[in-house]
Amino acid sequence: MDEGVKWNVSTTRRLVNIICLAALLLAFVARLSFGQTNLAGLSGARWAIFLVLAVCFVRLAMLLGEVLSSSANWSRLLLPAIVGLELLRVSSGAASRLQQQIFLASLEMAFVIGVVLFVAFRWKKYKSVEHLEDVFEDIFIRFLPPALSRMAARELVLLWEGLRWCLRGFRLPAPPGFGYVEQSYIKMMPLLIVMGLLTEGVAYEILVHKHPLVRMIVHIVEVWAVLWCFGLYATMKRRPHQVGPELVRLRCGLLSSCEFNPKLLLAVEPESGDSPLPKKQDVARITAKGTPRLQLRLKEPIAVQRMFSQPKPFDRILVSADDPVAFRSALLAVKQEIITA
Repeated sequence: MDEGVKWNVSTTRRLVNIICLAALLLAFVARLSFGQTNLAGLSGARWAIFLVLAVCFVRLAMLLGEVLSSSANWSRLLLPAIVGLELLRVSSGAASRLQQQIFLASLEMAFVIGVVLFVAFRWKKYKSVEHLEDVFEDIFIRFLPPALSRMAARELVLLWEGLRWCLRGFRLPAPPGFGYVEQSYIKMMPLLIVMGLLTEGVAYEILVHKHPLVRMIVHIVEVWAVLWCFGLYATMKRRPHQVGPELVRLRCGLLSSCEFNPKLLLAVEPESGDSPLPKKQDVARITAKGTPRLQLRLKEPIAVQRMFSQPKPFDRILVSADDPVAFRSALLAVKQEIITA
């Protein structure tokens, strides 16, 4: 190993995660290709169970170390423990199939009841939270890794917002602020996804009409895709940019967002089509495809929240606005008020 490469806890964890992922892929291949084949005295299906069980115990050991070092909550141990315990019972053959199902159902019910009680005890705190995804993330992060918790919370809110938009007759309230979706391609997405699924749905019915399980999975995916696109449009419509004397909020639905004190605002420049685009690592993009954009420069970096990755600090931000002139004027007016105050 090169001297410049430092072997630390993060590197070890990354290596273990890669090994665990490889073991899960190997278990999948063993179950799929050698399910009934005898390999060293055991079937491929049994080897697959042993591999997944080993991964569960490795993850449990890693999580236990994080819990003991106070870097993770003890409740993160629950899900891997439930899965590992059930796999251990299956691999040992200590119970019949009915007993295994009853045992697993009991554990799942106890887990769900525990989550419901947890939410009930914290309901007063959650009622004051502005956005629903923050509530879900606070719950999920006690049982799942942070990145997965963040993404799962936002996925759930997208589906809920899409369903709520449908139940409201496809009408949305118009909160105050500066929109960014009317000139974007996102506006056409709800219509396009429905038109696409109407044609694809007929093709899927013809191809898989003899396979009810496959048909059910296809229909679930179709409903998920429709609600996801509806939710994406609804959240972008309901969460415009907001400019105030003490706080500026920039949003792109649930995909990305940030907020900062207008004292940090250094300059607001319209994006020029002739100027080269900045590198992705140098600028945050809170943008909707097709909408005019402005570039904001700040005195110091601020954290930009993103759906599919960790928050990252930036001091340059590209932001979309349906009316970039009015949005820029509002930002400069707030900046001027602070200077003259």
